[in-house]
Amino acid sequence: ATFTSPASSFTKALLSLVCASVTYGVAVVLRKFRVSAYLYKPLRKNIANFAPTIGVVTGCLIARWARLTQGVAAAGFPTLGISATF
Repeated sequence: ATFTSPASSFTKALLSLVCASVTYGVAVVLRKFRVSAYLYKPLRKNIANFAPTIGVVTGCLIARWARLTQGVAAAGFPTLGISATF
């Protein structure tokens, strides 16, 4: 299901845009945290090193929150299936 299919809605498209923007924004802001004057230098360095990971986790949490509050029909993204056996 893509955003051009009739099964998709503008809600899913907006949610996708919000998740992508938040993921990118958090990663960029935390990457710049390395040269700020906040906290201790080792802590700032670790936060900046994990900025992309923190951004992805934040985007995933937003998507999960939207799915829990709005339901699968409104905010359910397509997912990849994982087999039960290896």
